[in-house]
Amino acid sequence: RGATLSIADRIPNIPFYRGVYSDISTNRLKRTQYRDLEQTLSGFQVENGMSCSLAALFDLAPSVSQYEPELFTRLLPSLRDSTALVMTVYIRTGLTDQMVREERNVSAAKNSIATIEMQRQTAMLSINCALQVEKEYLSSNRVFSRVVWMVVTDSVGLKREIIEEYSSEDVLVESDAISNNTRIPRIVLTTRARGKHTRTARKPSTDDFVEA
Repeated sequence: RGATLSIADRIPNIPFYRGVYSDISTNRLKRTQYRDLEQTLSGFQVENGMSCSLAALFDLAPSVSQYEPELFTRLLPSLRDSTALVMTVYIRTGLTDQMVREERNVSAAKNSIATIEMQRQTAMLSINCALQVEKEYLSSNRVFSRVVWMVVTDSVGLKREIIEEYSSEDVLVESDAISNNTRIPRIVLTTRARGKHTRTARKPSTDDFVEA
């Protein structure tokens, strides 16, 4: 009371969000680094705070449909379906970084059978996590009309494989909230993004930025 606060005092320190997970294997969050931010912004949560902030600050221009034709007609309506279990499956294979090295004429491993298999193994880690989370939610007392996966990856090939393997598949619901042996559909969504890197050194195009 009676103290004068400077602008610096009013603005909480915001740590580097990319490193919020201190140990990915145990999913422990660096909550202590966000204590000041949580006290300043009532209701802020580490798990979804940044995504909610971005959603509040930015609106998609209608012209974005030039680059992603189904964004407003299929993708966003599916992701905003309040009756569905909606999940994002993020798979970074390293293919984007590989393309940057190739553009700089640096020796890089090509898409050999071993490289492609390693990408598949990386993908399966994320897929298995998604299947586990899906099962946990579907076994709760909540009732969902369908399951929606939004697959985000830098590998166009993996997108196709995941859609072929997991989309349009009926998922068994094991819950006391509904009758036994009930199945609901799962759809897998992706964008047309090619996994291009947007670092300024490679002079990315508008298409690259929109996809990112």
